Amino acid sequence: MWLQKYFLLTLSEKLDPLFSYIEPLHLEPVWFKFLNQEEKIKYDNTYKKYFDFGNYIFMFSKWHHLTGFDKEKLELPITTQLHRQKVDTHNLHIPVDILEENSYREFLERVLIYGEKAISEFRLFRDIGLARKEEHH
Repeated sequence: MWLQKYFLLTLSEKLDPLFSYIEPLHLEPVWFKFLNQEEKIKYDNTYKKYFDFGNYIFMFSKWHHLTGFDKEKLELPITTQLHRQKVDTHNLHIPVDILEENSYREFLERVLIYGEKAISEFRLFRDIGLARKEEHH
C-alpha cells in the first residue's frame, strides 16, 4: 500500500519536470532556440547524462502504472530487472548506488536527490533561454 499511496506519488510529483526534459523524442523546449551554440551543446550533454536515469526511473512513476499497478515492475534492485532484460548496466548513466539499492525508502531518497540535481541543471538552461526570450520581446 505504501508503494502506491506514497512512493509512486512522491516520485512522480517531485520528478515530473525531469520526465519532461528527458522525453525519448528529445523534443527541444521552446526556449532552446534562445541558447547560444555552446549552451545547446551543454544542454544536449546534460540530456545524455540523465536520459538513462530518467527513462528507467519513469517505470516507478504513477504514469507508468496508469493501466494498472504492477509490483513486479517496481522490483528492487533495478539491476535485477535490467539483467532479466539482458541490459548491460555498465553502460548506463545511472549511479551504482541507485541501481543496486534494495530498500524502497532509501531508493526513493537517492532517486529524489539525484533527480532534483538533474532538474536544477536543466533549469539553468531554461532560465537562460527564457531570459533571452524576454529580451527579444
